[in-house]
Amino acid sequence: GDKTVIYNQIKFLSRNNDITLLSLVRDEKEALAAPQLRGYCSGIEFFRRGADLSARNLLGAISSADPFTVIRYRQRQMLRRSKELIESGQFDIIHAAFYYMAQYVINKGIVIPQKTAAILDTHNIEYLVYSKCARLQKNPFIRILTTLEAMRIKKYELPLYNKFDACITFSELDRANIIRLSGASNIAVNPACMEASNTGEGSPAAPVKKNSILFFGLLSTPANEDAVRFFYRRIFSKITREVPDARFLIAGKNPRKFAASFSRDPRVSFLGRVADIADTLKGAAVVVAPLRLG
Repeated sequence: GDKTVIYNQIKFLSRNNDITLLSLVRDEKEALAAPQLRGYCSGIEFFRRGADLSARNLLGAISSADPFTVIRYRQRQMLRRSKELIESGQFDIIHAAFYYMAQYVINKGIVIPQKTAAILDTHNIEYLVYSKCARLQKNPFIRILTTLEAMRIKKYELPLYNKFDACITFSELDRANIIRLSGASNIAVNPACMEASNTGEGSPAAPVKKNSILFFGLLSTPANEDAVRFFYRRIFSKITREVPDARFLIAGKNPRKFAASFSRDPRVSFLGRVADIADTLKGAAVVVAPLRLG
């Protein structure tokens, strides 16, 4: 979801702007995306991320008050390059996606030119996400670690909103929560979107599968994994008591974490990565988004 949003933002903004993109990548495979972006960016620079649980990151988490979610995205070469580009004065706007990338813009080592505006695209209010994760976590050890991380995020994240010239959220609810939590008034709402041509509006309507209930999303993310489990355990069982032939269809990559636990239930089908999500959506009687996180 986050990659889709950023990709489409770059496409839209490139129509009337010159864009220089700095991005972290995990491996060479991710860097192969460069050709798809070159038509939208005048400059692209990739920087290799280390493993999340590297010795450097773990040491940083122990010795620093910064959240681990910030430390694991810290890359020294990218910090130096970001500082160099920002201080060159050649940019009207610096756009950071996610609070943990704010360190490449709002940093005591970086002097932002007076004519340059700094914008934070929040995507999530991370403090609220981690607080909710902690409350839903059954493992007491993980719950304690998640709670401690939420406390660190709160201390780091909330002051950030006032340090940027403007901040962007996806919803009015997020905007209201940021104002309530931080007192910032520089918040605008810009809903996540895609080009209409990507939705397959012109294709013939697929036959609707009777009593089919569809969830779609990247299944390896905690929010989506929790949503599927929550829906199956707490809601789907109630539906099937009233509608015995109801079917739960799950579309998305990486279902390995929990596919085995549902494999014996013939009412559940994993569709995997579908060729056209538009056709899959049209073929469902009902689409659900039972998200409790994010």
